Amino acid sequence: MDQQLNPRYIHYKALSGALSLIFIAIILSVSSVASLVGGAASAGVVFLLIAFVALVVGFGLSYLVAFLDYKNYRYGITDEGFRKQYGILNLRNTMIPYEKIQNVDIRRPLFMRLFGLSALHIQTAGGSSFATVSEGGLPGLDPQVAETLQADLIARSKQARA
Repeated sequence: MDQQLNPRYIHYKALSGALSLIFIAIILSVSSVASLVGGAASAGVVFLLIAFVALVVGFGLSYLVAFLDYKNYRYGITDEGFRKQYGILNLRNTMIPYEKIQNVDIRRPLFMRLFGLSALHIQTAGGSSFATVSEGGLPGLDPQVAETLQADLIARSKQARA
């Protein structure tokens, strides 16, 4: 398992996680402006201070979690199948034999495209086609790496079932 996700994944994951914090900070800021306009200046300042602290701490934690996720995410192609290792507190190892691979999809949602990233999803035999998270998903790959990996996994899967 010598491959790692694209380093831009750190920014993508951190900002994805921080979007809810931005929403909370906007609500607190609106509350503070309403308090300032309503004459309660001290409450308005407190709301603004809380909003600022929430944003700073939230972004810091978001980047820390994203960095740790990136550092622990490894994947690779072995003779037996596709293997990945991931997790922050709970390190998990997943092995998918080639003969179980049914399909390999590449997804590029808008926010991911803004960072120049792609997600690879491996669907396996016996897995649900309605699953939102695939067993062999890789969330932050360079588009060319995702396409190369997709072609390689499909070819190895066909060869294993032949």
